[in-house]
Amino acid sequence: MSWYLKDKGNQINFDYIGKYENFQNDMINFLKLVELKDFDRKKIPNIGSTKHYRVQKEYFTNKKMIDVVYEFYYEDFSNFGYKIWQKQL
Repeated sequence: MSWYLKDKGNQINFDYIGKYENFQNDMINFLKLVELKDFDRKKIPNIGSTKHYRVQKEYFTNKKMIDVVYEFYYEDFSNFGYKIWQKQL
């Protein structure tokens, strides 16, 4: 995702970047940031949330796989504060 958000100077220049897995909370924070006060919080869906541990445990079954994903998406892990899950192998 980092590559998509970069400008011509190779910088990410946004005031706010929400995460899909925190869609509801991040959307509420964004609407506050842009000072939109007349919105019904109940109408903002809670999509994107998953049990990351379950997903990671199910799909990342060995250290090599974890390392490949981390290397491929290193920039996203770094830019967006994601943490790599380390399975006890």
